[in-house]
Amino acid sequence: MGRLSALAMLLSLFIASLSTPYTAVAQTESGIGPAIGEVTTIFSDDGSAVGTITVDDLIDPFDGYDFNSEPRRSYRYALVNVTISNLSSRPFAVDPQHVRVVDSEGFVSRSAYIFSSGVTEPPSFLEYTDALAPGDSISGAIAFEVFLSSDIARVLYQPSSSNSQTILDLRSASVSTGTLVPIIGSDGLPLAEIEVSKVIDPYEDYESSSAPPRGSRYVLVEITLINTSTRTFELSQFDIRAVDSQGFSVRTSFVNSTDPDMRYLASSTIPPGATANGTLFFEAFAELPIVQISYGDGRNRNLVLADLVDAPLPVTGTPVATPVEPEPEPTAEADVSSPSCDGLVEWGEELINRVEQSFFLTTSLEVIDAASLDPDVIRQASQELAAMADAQRDSNPPPAAEALNTYMVENYFTPMALAIGKLADALDAGNTVAAVLAIAEVDRVMAQYEIGEPINILFAELETACPAEFEILENQ
Repeated sequence: MGRLSALAMLLSLFIASLSTPYTAVAQTESGIGPAIGEVTTIFSDDGSAVGTITVDDLIDPFDGYDFNSEPRRSYRYALVNVTISNLSSRPFAVDPQHVRVVDSEGFVSRSAYIFSSGVTEPPSFLEYTDALAPGDSISGAIAFEVFLSSDIARVLYQPSSSNSQTILDLRSASVSTGTLVPIIGSDGLPLAEIEVSKVIDPYEDYESSSAPPRGSRYVLVEITLINTSTRTFELSQFDIRAVDSQGFSVRTSFVNSTDPDMRYLASSTIPPGATANGTLFFEAFAELPIVQISYGDGRNRNLVLADLVDAPLPVTGTPVATPVEPEPEPTAEADVSSPSCDGLVEWGEELINRVEQSFFLTTSLEVIDAASLDPDVIRQASQELAAMADAQRDSNPPPAAEALNTYMVENYFTPMALAIGKLADALDAGNTVAAVLAIAEVDRVMAQYEIGEPINILFAELETACPAEFEILENQ
């Protein structure tokens, strides 16, 4: 699935996140690293180092909050202090929402807003900026509401859905292949046990017609899952992720293996007491080792199944060539399906980036207690979504994409900005009913991204009209 054709899926995932609670976590004392004070490099999509991030301190529990800003029952606050530096030649966006904490059971928690104006030494909280200048650094604190009986296992920097770098690892030991890792439900009850049974990197027993793209290799991961609960377990193959040394989740790929007994892992319903076993293939860059296999969607759960940090850089039957200057990125002009498709690749990339940005803007809605929502933060998100609507309207799409562009402006960015603005107004007024109605408007906006709705038809029509451009997007 290409990035452009995957846009509707991204949007549908967004609305699911609005109603999903995030379990917070707490601190443990030892760790395998990165440690507090250790610098972690931030990489861009093209593999270049664009910045660094360091966890300067972790205060757990954190008690410096106002009496009217107490954590919910069974929770406490923790404070993560970070420093972010811009190593690139362009302005760098800093968003506190990109920092997450993960507990020892793999549950993910995003930042929480607390008031500390009444304490003697209130923390200096990290603020959002879209223009940290080249060479500059910024430091600040980020608060998290943590579950009392859980420990913080890791702190992540997650600027996009496909990039999640560990910037603090407090686990006492790494996870080796062949280890059964428990999957625990939000109620604390066991759901299943899962293990990475085998990793073959690189995997080369494929049919000649199924060779990996230039500059890539295949990695085989065998998964075994045992349903240990009294209920059925829904296994999604897309919840298994392979992460490379730069923090990027590499894509899964279908491989025609020469092994006639190869059992592929597929999404399925596992009955109580039953076991599922199968293999997945990942398409990884030739130069980057796979360092971790994880389970979860990355938003609600990020459970480490195996640490491959000591794995050497793979050596295949064909030696890796000496690095050379990268070839220019293919553009739509190099192979244009028709004049009406000219410029679709660049326009499509901008649209996807804009939607991903809107996804992370709205993470402030992902809290369990609506009373803890900050109207100012919600209003800022509304204003930025409105700016995205204007930018999308003026994006100059190619003729083949004009209908999709109009649809995205009129049926996503604009109504989403208005609905979230209404939510901010309702919170300011203390009007619970109006807040519920505003969330319902958000639901209605997102309902149109279900299968068979107009957005999917527009995507299908665009792919039919511009197959060459879609192929370029598939290979990026």
